[in-house]
Amino acid sequence: MKKLLTVIVFTLFLFLLTACGEKTTPSEFIKQENEQVLYVNNEKGFSFIMPATWEYMENAELDQISFLSRKENANDPFQENFYAGCGTSTSPTKKNITAEEVYQMLIEKAENGGGDTEGFSLLGYEYVTLANEKALKLSFRGTSENAPDLDITFTQWYLSKGTTNYMCQYTAQTENYDKYLPVIDEAVASFSYIMAE
Repeated sequence: MKKLLTVIVFTLFLFLLTACGEKTTPSEFIKQENEQVLYVNNEKGFSFIMPATWEYMENAELDQISFLSRKENANDPFQENFYAGCGTSTSPTKKNITAEEVYQMLIEKAENGGGDTEGFSLLGYEYVTLANEKALKLSFRGTSENAPDLDITFTQWYLSKGTTNYMCQYTAQTENYDKYLPVIDEAVASFSYIMAE
């Protein structure tokens, strides 16, 4: 189930817009104060801060980087998680698309229930700032066929810069969504990138 929820939009939106190259993600952690770590993805050129207590998972095959909250108890059915990634478009037709056009495509797909979001409804979208740039935030709520008893909310942040698209996603049981939001807000606020030359 964790795999499904953390992959939902990467396969839904980001991979529809981009084609990633290498399936390895060399990364490093730099200790910060207050039990935090700075995660640095050297290959993709982005970084953000997460609590050191969150479990780190990297899946090179899926090009995924995820952080999972600690289980609240032995019966906790779901670990809230934060995911970040990026891809670079290799399609000649997509290389000339502006950031605004990318965002409009994402909004249209979300409003029309496109891709793999079956069971989830769009709660809304807004333009926000990510890494000091205009970005798009989308929020969804619903259930997964793999876990029909769980009410899930997930939020995605998209930043389109040239041929590169960055995406962050927070997925939580709806009842716990606000509980972990301060951690996620800090991770999103700390997100930065280095444009490839």
